[in-house]
Amino acid sequence: MREFGFVSFISLARNFGQHTAILVGIKKAIETSDIVGFMNVDQEDPPRELLKLIKLVSRGDSDAAISLRTTREKSFFRDLTSIFFHSTLNFLTGANVPKNCSTLRIYSSEAASRMLHFWSYNPYIPGMEQLAGLKINYIETLQEPRKIGRSSYSLLKRFKFAFKIILNFSDFPLRVVVSLGIFFCLLGIVLGGNIIYQKLSGEYVNPGYTSTMSLIIFFGGMQIFTLGVIGLYLGRVFEATKMYPHYIIKEVN
Repeated sequence: MREFGFVSFISLARNFGQHTAILVGIKKAIETSDIVGFMNVDQEDPPRELLKLIKLVSRGDSDAAISLRTTREKSFFRDLTSIFFHSTLNFLTGANVPKNCSTLRIYSSEAASRMLHFWSYNPYIPGMEQLAGLKINYIETLQEPRKIGRSSYSLLKRFKFAFKIILNFSDFPLRVVVSLGIFFCLLGIVLGGNIIYQKLSGEYVNPGYTSTMSLIIFFGGMQIFTLGVIGLYLGRVFEATKMYPHYIIKEVN
């Protein structure tokens, strides 16, 4: 730190999540800068590629510039999960994030300030960009092999992260539950009407213990599932009403 006097760091009291840590840095940077940005520390995105993004934002015709990966050493499985991850999030949250979108991005300070207004519990930066209405330019940049270590984002962490984002930025699960509820209500009406018709027409109706129990178990499971989804959203509301801080700064240097 002494060797690079222009560098400062912010130490948080604990791990509040990657996106929260990035937003803390952005909030601090816009106090003294016209342009802010961030990149991963794995050196897969060479710092020299930042100049391409800075030029785009400096022209004044866009709020942000985001890197698109062109080459990257990755396993087929990681490529597949990455495509599935971004496609699913785009579908459920209404975002339009390219599947080869990189972490490397630059904002104007005004745009970054606008985006920070949408800071919520478990933030998702691409979703915040959409909510803030940022005009984004995408540009292809070169990538290099990771210098040290390996990605800490396992498949399980990706699923957990995606689950949190969906609950925070989408009511899609609730709409699915409502649609299923309407469907099964209509199905019940049709089946009930059919049984009444058979009774009135004198046809034999098998009481069917097995089928009755199957329906009870199925609809009981649907009710528990529905209440579980509603409970998850209520839990998010409960977390928001606590008004806990999004982060706690331990040290700034």
